[in-house]
Amino acid sequence: MSHFKIGDTVETIDDVIKGVVKSINDRSVTILSDDGFPLTFDFKELVLISDDIHVSNYEIAKIKKEKEIPKRRKTTVLRTKERTAPKMEVDLHINQLVKNPKAISKFDMLNLQLDSAKRQLDFAISKRIQKIVFIHGVGEGC
Repeated sequence: MSHFKIGDTVETIDDVIKGVVKSINDRSVTILSDDGFPLTFDFKELVLISDDIHVSNYEIAKIKKEKEIPKRRKTTVLRTKERTAPKMEVDLHINQLVKNPKAISKFDMLNLQLDSAKRQLDFAISKRIQKIVFIHGVGEGC
């Protein structure tokens, strides 16, 4: 049946309604809310609130001590490998790849730059180089 008694302080589960039990029926409980309204609820919609919360001085002191300890800030620390690993730079400007860039067509320039980028990337992967920077330009293949 019910574990509530008249005079118990209860609170609803799904709402923020709190009150005192005024009457108990077979299937419901009538409470007088803090606002002074009588409200009727099913037993399973209410929970008993205990007014006698006991906290020892030891527990209070323990919580105060925890609050005084400064919290460690989370910092992102680079792993040794990442910090010391050199990055590889590949300059794809055409004047860095050939001696006379005016002697070849724009199509050949672009293919030469793409081949160079692929070759350098394959090299970096084979040597397990973790960082690679491609220096390139934007434009029409010059």
